[in-house]
Formats: sequence, structure tokens, C-alpha cells
Amino acid sequence: MDLNDEQFINTKNKFYDLLISENSKVEQLSAIFADYGEFLNNCVNNKHIDKRIIEKEIIRVQKIWEDKIYDLVMNQMTPVKSEMKVDNKLVFRLNKEVLKNPIALTQEFLPLNELNIVKIMETTDQNPLQWLFPNVLINNIFPQYKEKIITHRHTVDKLIISYVNELKEKYKGLFINNLEVNKIVLSLFDFYYQSIQLILLLDKKAMYEDIISKVKKSYSLCVYSSEISLGMVTQLFPILEDKIRSIAEKFGFSPFKNNSFSKNGVKYNDPSTLLSRIIMLMFEKYHNLTSSEGFIFIYLTMYDSNLLNIRNNLIHGRNYLKGAGLEVAFRCTMLCLEICNKYLEI
Repeated sequence: MDLNDEQFINTKNKFYDLLISENSKVEQLSAIFADYGEFLNNCVNNKHIDKRIIEKEIIRVQKIWEDKIYDLVMNQMTPVKSEMKVDNKLVFRLNKEVLKNPIALTQEFLPLNELNIVKIMETTDQNPLQWLFPNVLINNIFPQYKEKIITHRHTVDKLIISYVNELKEKYKGLFINNLEVNKIVLSLFDFYYQSIQLILLLDKKAMYEDIISKVKKSYSLCVYSSEISLGMVTQLFPILEDKIRSIAEKFGFSPFKNNSFSKNGVKYNDPSTLLSRIIMLMFEKYHNLTSSEGFIFIYLTMYDSNLLNIRNNLIHGRNYLKGAGLEVAFRCTMLCLEICNKYLEI
């Protein structure tokens, strides 16, 4: 049943009563805000509630979370640290491959071959409880539940889910628990998120200098600095999109939207749309993910909201704005450019 203005206000007041209640614990606040956020989302399309009331409340509760609650919650959490020793031979090999064979290098960060995916599926099957209940993702903007892979307008994610479902049936003798395939892919993406952090082993200066040498005739880029700035990363986005369009043309896909030559001006297709079309074409031909591993790496790291989504998160000021996050974004973007350069050479 749809709420009216009075019922909405009563529910809102109960939320704030809960926040100041003695029974409310700090470790529960992120879930409480995430639940309230979902309630507000459900109210947006309610014709019986004044939209101005909802908009004011969304602004208010977001500010409260960011300014007062976020630090409180983070300070209450116990940091988990882990150490990993990396062989110098591995570091040398990664930095050699990034310039020589960047497409194959993506398997180090985002393994897409059948065997590796099945191994990850086995690990997930052996630890099912972690994926049976929704996790709350905490960031300074607002906490959100992460309980499934969003497939709306995510063609590549749908493809991966379908492929994993095939593997689940093919290797069903390996799995004891019958987890939903969406949950399995959620764990797969979590593994990818962790493994992509190894990209920090790449020599950012050598990568940047290599990119400058290849594009200096067409683009004017910032002088390299070990202190990475937002501008050093975002300046690479239009270059990446231009290269994706060039690759799409080689596959026979027009980089332009329909009716793009009208009086309203030329409009390009989104790079994510072009990548999706290429990946789907490759899958239809080879029926595996490794045949388009470079394209999938670019898609998942730069444009997919289910994983890193570096381009959109950074441009809209949501993430990767400083520190280790910015370092990962810089190296990922440069690796994507190296991948595109290699595809254009083929």
C-alpha cells in the first residue's frame, strides 16, 4: 500500500527516534541507514507523497551520514591487515608483460579461463554463509546493500552469469551447496576486486612514459609526477574512449548513435555499449570469456558498476579520488590504454 505524506513523516520520525535510542548500537548504524535509504528509494515513485518532501529528506539523511555517522562507524570497526610477500621475479615479469603483452597480462588480475573460474566457484561453495546474507558496503556518501549482481543494462554481466551457470551444471559434482548463480558471480567479482589490487605492482612511470610516446602527436598530456593527481588520470579517459571507438570500427560497429548526423549534432555511442557488442560477438564465436579477456578487463574496471567502474566513479566524484584508490585507477586506466593499443596493432 502506498504511503501518504503523513505516513511518510511518521516513518521518518521513527527512523530518527531509532538513531538516538539507547538500544541503537554503532555497529548497526550502517545497516539502519542502508534500510532507510531503500525505504526512500521506494517512496520516490509514490504519487501520494510530495516529491519535495522526499528530496529534502534524501539530502538531509545523506548529509547526516557523511558529516556525522560515517567517521563514527569507521572508527568503531577493527582494521584487518594482511601481509603478502611478492617475488621480485613476479614483479619483473608483470612489468615486462604490461608493455609487451598487456592483453595476456589481464589474466593475472582478472582470471577468466574456465579452470580458474571453477576453482573460485569451489571456494565459494565451501564458504556459503558469506554469500547467503547481504553485505553492507560502507562509503562516505552512503551505505548500500550488496546482495546481488545488478543485470539491468549490464549485458556483459548477464553473459558472465549465464556462462557461470553453464559451468555450475557442467561441474555440478564438485559443488555441495546449491548457491544461486547470482551469488556465485557476486563472489567471483569480489575475488576480482581483490586480485586487481596487484596492479599496484606495475611501474606507473614506465607505463605513463610509454603511453606519452604513443600519443604525443595527437594529445597534450601532463608532465609525469610521482604524486598522482586527478588530472593525470582523467586526461586519459577521452583517449581511451577514442581508441575504443577505433577498435569498434574494426569490428564493423559504428561508433555513432542512430540519427547522429541530424541537426542536433554528432553523438557517439557510449564506450561501454561498444565494448558490450564486441564481447558478445566474440562469445558467440568462441563461447568462452578468454577470447575477449582484454575487452572484458576494460569493461569491468572502467565502466561496470558491479565492479570498479573507475571512469564513472571518478568523474562523478564518488571514488578513487586520492590515495591507493587513485593509484589503482591510474594504473588500470593506463593498462586499458595499453590493451587498446595492442588490439589496434593486430
